[in-house]
Amino acid sequence: MNTHCVVGVAGMGTMGTPMAANLVRCGLQVIVYNRTVEKTKPLADLGARVAATPRELCLVADTLILMLAGPQAIDEVLFTDAGTIASLKGKTVVNMGTVSPAYSRSLVARLADVGVHYVEGPVFGSRRPAEQGALVVLSAGEAALLDTLQPVFDAVGKKTVFCGDVPAGMATKIATNLLIGAHVEALAEALHFIDKCGADPATYMEVVLAGPLASDFYRMKAPKFLHREFSPQASNARVAETFDYVVETASQTGASVPVSTVNHRLYREAIDAGFGDEDMCAIIKVLEAPAQ
Repeated sequence: MNTHCVVGVAGMGTMGTPMAANLVRCGLQVIVYNRTVEKTKPLADLGARVAATPRELCLVADTLILMLAGPQAIDEVLFTDAGTIASLKGKTVVNMGTVSPAYSRSLVARLADVGVHYVEGPVFGSRRPAEQGALVVLSAGEAALLDTLQPVFDAVGKKTVFCGDVPAGMATKIATNLLIGAHVEALAEALHFIDKCGADPATYMEVVLAGPLASDFYRMKAPKFLHREFSPQASNARVAETFDYVVETASQTGASVPVSTVNHRLYREAIDAGFGDEDMCAIIKVLEAPAQ
């Protein structure tokens, strides 16, 4: 990919905005689109072009990155208007958001029918790594296409891992998110248990971070638990969506996911209780709630 190619980015959310900003900073020509146009202003200020419609985005972009919140948003951008998808003929769509493996596999066929290439590039990491260009890109699809996209991946990430054919990238991403969700729920459960036993959660956290369980991830999440500061790095709503995909995919493949099934229920309960937009650490409030 050369600097004359235009990279389109659809979705200026928590991750899409810093990712698009890093593309601009790396010298790539960027055009962005978001349904709420006000969210594109930071990119316009950096020099990105703003598309008024999905059709304009797809017409101008040589490569289109999707950083959208699920299948419905993707369908609205790509397939609502026949002219939009037609303008992508011969181009490549890179899905860097998270969807189910089944939906991702369906996009291969739907896009191929109109002459559009499709690859996966979901990213592993939260808002801060996105801002720092330090995400991990989980690529999948035709190797030759992915090679041409390496400058894009390098602009947003510190490492690219080739996972295989579609939907291996998405399967890897949701398996990774499964593990993160389980880690947070387990830590929340341990802290809740300690508190109920009358011991000090801060002391317990000191023990965890001093021993073999210590990790950068727990160091990042510990202050959220201890200070009850739940501004989202990854929200309960996003985690619950991951577990939707896990449970759906497990049903389709025969995978056994008993702990994920419980976590699916708990993160959904967090949404029902009004904690959906809070950080996933707010799952502890579900555990603290009196049993109904």
